[in-house]
Amino acid sequence: MDSMPSSIHMDKKPPVAPPLQCTQGWQPVLSLIQAVDRYSRAHIEELRRVLRNSDSMLAPLCDPLRSRLGMHRWLAPEREESYSDWLQWVIEQLTVRQICDLCEILPDTLPCDPSKKPDAVKREFVVERGRIDIVVDIGDQPWLVIEVKKTSQQDARTDKQARYTIGLHRRLLVLPGVTDRYREAPTGGFVPLLWSDFCIHLRKLLLDPQLRDQENGIVRRALIVAFIGAVEQNLLGFVSPEADCGESLRYASTAKHVMRALL
Repeated sequence: MDSMPSSIHMDKKPPVAPPLQCTQGWQPVLSLIQAVDRYSRAHIEELRRVLRNSDSMLAPLCDPLRSRLGMHRWLAPEREESYSDWLQWVIEQLTVRQICDLCEILPDTLPCDPSKKPDAVKREFVVERGRIDIVVDIGDQPWLVIEVKKTSQQDARTDKQARYTIGLHRRLLVLPGVTDRYREAPTGGFVPLLWSDFCIHLRKLLLDPQLRDQENGIVRRALIVAFIGAVEQNLLGFVSPEADCGESLRYASTAKHVMRALL
């Protein structure tokens, strides 16, 4: 067999490429990346501290952002019915006074004992022009109506409820950034309530002794914690350092949000 030319070596390693040199055109990009890294490192410890404080207050539970509920397909942001069904269950666990705190209703005109639970919480209540997401009854009369909106692309019109005006409180759950659009639209008397504010109110209710001490209180509170986590992660975009989701720019806004519930 002919011998191989001496210039060819089968075990010869491929040449190593020289390290990339940053040209002047890429320098602004690298500077931006370094600034983001500094920003993230500056706020990650603040977020961890706030979450530890929240864990202590909610013990033996933990902060709602500790669980990666964004991984669950049933909780995808476009599945409005999932959030509305879960919200119905949450409201069923609360007294009328707690519902007032949650939905920013002044309790001075309540038609019943505020320490009692509502008589019914209905889903998909049929009216002449459509269906209402949630209706809360006191006695045999509707008292509170809640319409759930999850994305800024959803239709702002709620005139389908305009004829349903039997002395109700009305709340329209919306995302930040679209409140003004709902104020300008025909809303049938509905008052916009931000999902972020709603979650803060619900976080604070977790500390209410009346909710904590009721039968199966730890289980009820755990499911409410999970609901808050699903909304905050999937609809509001808040994050936890443990999630490792590449959203470090949201550490500061997340810490500010959680801190509101601790005040």
